[in-house]
Amino acid sequence: EPGGKDDELRRELLERRHADWACVARHRYYGGLTVEQTAGVMGICERTVRRHWEKARILLHDEIVRSLRAYA
Repeated sequence: EPGGKDDELRRELLERRHADWACVARHRYYGGLTVEQTAGVMGICERTVRRHWEKARILLHDEIVRSLRAYA
């Protein structure tokens, strides 16, 4: 489930680096919207939503892995 301080820090990191990716992530993950719905809300094509979503997920995954290594 979304939430917590670490989750908030990751969202802020994503927002600072890539605001468009962050917007897609908010709609998809936190808002529960489909690719089609996200595209409609943002006024972009579905292909762009898929690309931004994939890149955001990769960036957030890498950040999580980095954080876990720091605690190991």
